Amino acid sequence: MPKMNVDYYRKAYTAKIENEPPPAALAASAGPGSDAAADDPDALFKDIATFRDSSQPTEKRLACLHNIQTALFSVSGFDRFRASFKDALRAVASDKDQELRTRALEMLAINKDDYAQQLLLKGFDNPAEALVPVAKAIQLLAHDDHGVAIPVARKILSGNYDVSAKVEALRALASDPASKDLVAGILSNRALPQQLRSVSAAVLRTVDPQGFEQLAQRLIVDPHEDDAVKANTLGALDHLQGLSTKLNADFADKLSKLDLTGKSDDLRAAATRFLQARTPK
Repeated sequence: MPKMNVDYYRKAYTAKIENEPPPAALAASAGPGSDAAADDPDALFKDIATFRDSSQPTEKRLACLHNIQTALFSVSGFDRFRASFKDALRAVASDKDQELRTRALEMLAINKDDYAQQLLLKGFDNPAEALVPVAKAIQLLAHDDHGVAIPVARKILSGNYDVSAKVEALRALASDPASKDLVAGILSNRALPQQLRSVSAAVLRTVDPQGFEQLAQRLIVDPHEDDAVKANTLGALDHLQGLSTKLNADFADKLSKLDLTGKSDDLRAAATRFLQARTPK
């Protein structure tokens, strides 16, 4: 089974932290970049203790977390704080404050922490104990590159969950070629929400490029199909590797002759881009 691009998730999260403005309370907090921290080499231990202390105000704990995250990516000697921070994250992962526990679970999940996985999986077994919404939980489980999210994602797609949860479940299947028939079935099913079907187009392109190409070409020229699904599927087809050099002539002819009068702007634009990119200069 191919691995998920965990480095991508880590880089994305790092960028999020670096671009995220610090909480207002940060100005009053002695963070690792402050003069107070320069005089106190153990300032980070104090921030970690405050972050995990549920009796402290949320704003103050978030300010301390920002200090710790800044140090995590900029302080060369962070290793001596790492164990304490990991313990704090595990403690806060079950905190009464939703924002704090979500932040903690995100950081643990990115590092494929077993304890965080257990907490998230427990929420699926017993919804009353879920620490985050289903959509967020499957998104976090998908950080693991050992396929722990795959069986959960399939259960979500076959169960009574909202569209946002099913969308994240679909995305979690993007590393699992064995799910290609399931994903193709979603793309083909007109009874399903268009958002779900549109996401399935991008996922199917990843897990089964050849199958996606064939299904997409049939779907796009079907006069009974939803405009949004067509536009998103055509966009995914447009980015299918190698298609620009081996376009099906019959499909190109049908697409060029489609009557797009009264169709959505997105679909007309997608068709125009697709054909222009493949028209000989």
